[in-house]
Amino acid sequence: MKGWRKQAVITKEELQKRLRESLLSIEQGDLQLVNKKIMDVLKFAVENYDNLASDAKKLTDRLTETCQDFAAEVLEKLPEGKEKRMLKRLHAGSLGERFLVEAAIKTLEGRPELKKDSSKEFRRIFIARLQNLTDFMYDVHQNTVSGAIAFGQISLFGMCIDELLVTLHLTQHSYINQAYSHIRTALEHLDKIELFRIKPKWVELWCSNDRKRMREELSPAKVRKKLGKPKYDPLYSFFSELGPHGTFKAVQTKTFRKAKLSLKGNPQILQWLGGCPVEHHVLFLEGYALYTIHLLLIQLVKCFEQFLNQEEIDEVLTESRNDTLEYFKRYVLPWAKRSNLNVTDLENLLKSWSGVKTE
Repeated sequence: MKGWRKQAVITKEELQKRLRESLLSIEQGDLQLVNKKIMDVLKFAVENYDNLASDAKKLTDRLTETCQDFAAEVLEKLPEGKEKRMLKRLHAGSLGERFLVEAAIKTLEGRPELKKDSSKEFRRIFIARLQNLTDFMYDVHQNTVSGAIAFGQISLFGMCIDELLVTLHLTQHSYINQAYSHIRTALEHLDKIELFRIKPKWVELWCSNDRKRMREELSPAKVRKKLGKPKYDPLYSFFSELGPHGTFKAVQTKTFRKAKLSLKGNPQILQWLGGCPVEHHVLFLEGYALYTIHLLLIQLVKCFEQFLNQEEIDEVLTESRNDTLEYFKRYVLPWAKRSNLNVTDLENLLKSWSGVKTE
């Protein structure tokens, strides 16, 4: 493909000229080479699709569709066997109907493309607040602390930071269910941190090898009860349903029913693999992730206020609360209203969050 400038606009005439010159160089009767030359030009057109002129794009689309239709016809005539299955999978990949693991991994390895303002704002707030959390932890580490209580609290805060880092990564790639699992885990750690602060005797059991008693006394529900909270926490239950519990509600976030029936007249159910970039799922997830960091900041201050600067505490907690509320008011609430949902519960929830003490 020498002489082709990738950034230049490629016209239909240029593609046709390239194909004509390629075919003229072939000896008569060499059909295998003819096919190869055609596929070379088509491959080039597909790889440089964004640089094609509109007429060249239409030509490429027609050629691609023709090749795909022809391939499908040929595949159906092949005898059943391993080779046919492998070829059908390759064909499905060319149509975007086959999940490619390597492509999904490369997406996870790369930096996500944040197109929506809500996701850009989420990332900004999340990174700023998580940095506040780690900075406060740094200040704590500059002092000498001793005892099982401080050890347990500092260790669990460290685990929460890791959970939040993973949450950000998964959220930005729209892995809704997996991100909720990590938020749920962070909230479990948060309750234990609070328990050790209010009722320090339980840290001894947490540090012990009595696993049977730990399961009985330090389960998430039992910890909430010891803290005087209701045994049933609707927010924790929500994270559990959409996260690790494998519920029908969780499956619904990843499945869709096509409007058209199949050729056999059956309903068609599609499932997202490699995340689920549905707007409202992402919006709620981002909002709850920010709220979780806010709760962790509050608890860290309650545990180690003596090692922190009061002026900075007031600034960080006020900004964290305001940013989290503003995110919900600017992005989540408008979506709910546009979707004609009853927003009373959400508005009441935001009012209750507005009253969360930061001292």
